[in-house]
Amino acid sequence: MSVEEVIYDVLSNDVNVTNIFGSNIFPLSAKKSKLPALMYRIFITDTNETKLTPSLKDFYILRLHIFSEDYMDVINAVKHLRNLLDFKEFSDDEDNVVIDLIKFESFTDEYEEKPELFNRVMDFSMHIFN
Repeated sequence: MSVEEVIYDVLSNDVNVTNIFGSNIFPLSAKKSKLPALMYRIFITDTNETKLTPSLKDFYILRLHIFSEDYMDVINAVKHLRNLLDFKEFSDDEDNVVIDLIKFESFTDEYEEKPELFNRVMDFSMHIFN
């Protein structure tokens, strides 16, 4: 199971998250069709290879983009997502650890052209052993 699959499963199977977003949970490359929406982006920031071996531990950033017309949805989503993900380990269906540690780093409100749309971005660091 890939990191992306694990993140999607965790987000889409959490009752608190689906109560806010329903099935509107997508990679950032998808189009926002309905609000509220939770979109995510995953990117690698560092690897630890040596001259003799490939990287055994990689560092990633999980960036969650929260979109809503209701600011309280944004506030509640941040609280639930932080509780769901912060300082957790995630495994696949065969109990293989995919994400060794995920840790909350920050959030920020992003500017949107439409005054009725709220957008908050949350960043989590992830440690992944290969």
